[in-house]
Amino acid sequence: VNDIARPPADYPSAGDVLAFYESNRDKLQLPRRFHVAQIYVKRPADKPAADAAAKKAADLAARARAAGADFAAIAKAGSEHESAANGGDMGWLPETQTLPEIRAVLAQLGKGQVSEPVASAQGWHILKLIDTADAGTAPLESVRPQIVNTLRLQRARELERQYIDALLAKTPLTIDRAALDKLK
Repeated sequence: VNDIARPPADYPSAGDVLAFYESNRDKLQLPRRFHVAQIYVKRPADKPAADAAAKKAADLAARARAAGADFAAIAKAGSEHESAANGGDMGWLPETQTLPEIRAVLAQLGKGQVSEPVASAQGWHILKLIDTADAGTAPLESVRPQIVNTLRLQRARELERQYIDALLAKTPLTIDRAALDKLK
């Protein structure tokens, strides 16, 4: 049945993909996004170590906020997050997936600005806002693979249903009530 229900390799057409995209724009919405770099300092459990970590975060923030500072170099040298290898670059973060305390700070920063340390339960984050993108519909090219997959699955189900219906038309299903009663 899988071979019979497999849509042709050239399905769906570009027109089918575009029609699906246009009719489902409301389901293809992206939240506001932030392109962020960060310097992260972990929050230790004991108070003296936590105080030292807070001081380290404040020092790193002061260095990162200084005129002409190289945020990426400071992140590589001082951040305790895996993004340090990339100069602290976290990539694009959806607003809905950022911590509330970080979201509030990012919403107030201008492009290129660096924040004071932002405390979270995990530690301190010094944030640099690289860019923002407003909420809106996902570009067709970014969702094309998912649309093609959805349309191919729908078509496969249709072909499978047509095949089963054709089999049932050739050989109608009958129930032997006497045999069924014996099984009960």
